[in-house]
Amino acid sequence: MRTTGSIIHSSAGDYDSSKGDWRKSSVHVGDRYFVNYQKIEREVTRLCEILNQRIKQVQTPDSIYQLAFDAHFYLVSIHPFADGNGRTSRLLMNYILSYHQLPLATIFKEDKLEYYQALEASRPQDDEEPDLCPIRDFMFAQQMKYLSMEIKKYKQAEKKGGG
Repeated sequence: MRTTGSIIHSSAGDYDSSKGDWRKSSVHVGDRYFVNYQKIEREVTRLCEILNQRIKQVQTPDSIYQLAFDAHFYLVSIHPFADGNGRTSRLLMNYILSYHQLPLATIFKEDKLEYYQALEASRPQDDEEPDLCPIRDFMFAQQMKYLSMEIKKYKQAEKKGGG
């Protein structure tokens, strides 16, 4: 962010997006508004507390991937920064996977629209709880796509090696 961020002036005060300051302005995409800037620090702190506890409790690959995908969803939904929320959320997701020594997750460029649709489908309507199935299903499908590609590459390399 050092080379792409800048100081942003808002009615709530100035903040520097190049330093990762919490945003001090409203953010919306289409009709969707993200967490009020006054609640960001509290929401991120709460998410960190939950993740710090759960990261040590999850044990099966399925539960680890779910935690990683959920962490990604919640951080990107809080949208705490002026820029880089998606990148930071994917880093958090992959930190959890790396912590448990599992293959990292990726979102393929060609599937970006489907990714945004899965995020939106998971977001709560009114005061309901989010439905994490759409984003989890999408992310698991992305993981299967990645692993299938890696298996195919391995098999091709094995054939070339004569093994």
